[in-house]
Amino acid sequence: MFVKNSFTLLVYSLLCFYFANVSFARTFIEVEAGEETCFYENMKKNEPLYVTFQVMEGGNLDVDIRILNPANEVVHSESRSTEGTVDINAATDGRHSVCFGNTISTRTAKLLWFGITAGHGNLVLHEAAKKEHLNPIQEDILKLADKVQRLQNLHNQLKTRSERHKQTADSTNNRALYTSVLESIVLVSVNLWQIHYLRQFFEVKRYI
Repeated sequence: MFVKNSFTLLVYSLLCFYFANVSFARTFIEVEAGEETCFYENMKKNEPLYVTFQVMEGGNLDVDIRILNPANEVVHSESRSTEGTVDINAATDGRHSVCFGNTISTRTAKLLWFGITAGHGNLVLHEAAKKEHLNPIQEDILKLADKVQRLQNLHNQLKTRSERHKQTADSTNNRALYTSVLESIVLVSVNLWQIHYLRQFFEVKRYI
């Protein structure tokens, strides 16, 4: 019983260390037309940076994304992307920038959902204990925690995508409804005009 409780406590402690040192950010932002919005993460060398994003509203549903290292050098870039996932490792220590740009648009703002995960559990344990002190179970726990967080980000991305698709479907259904109503009004109007026109024609014939 003591061994089991000790193992459970060890697992809990490792997960607490992991999530205490991994930075998470998930939010909605509005990127104005012609502007670029950046977010910053202080990272150490070889730490992973995981970014997911999806454009919800605005124009053609596309933005530019850039990731810059502490020297302001672009390490990753994409143009006119509707959604995506970026997974890189920091090459140097320092502040890294994640920037979303809407410079391609001159009028329309873009509503964007994004998630950022920076950090790695293995680096946390490296500060708490030497790597040779870690047994395979502890290393597997760290890898599992990392995968769980990435799955959570993927789940949030899929949920956001589903919401956007639902909005698109609702908008399409509304347009179809309005189009059907308009067609019905036009059809009734044309029929009434034809009846009126034919009545006038026969009245003129009888008068002659």
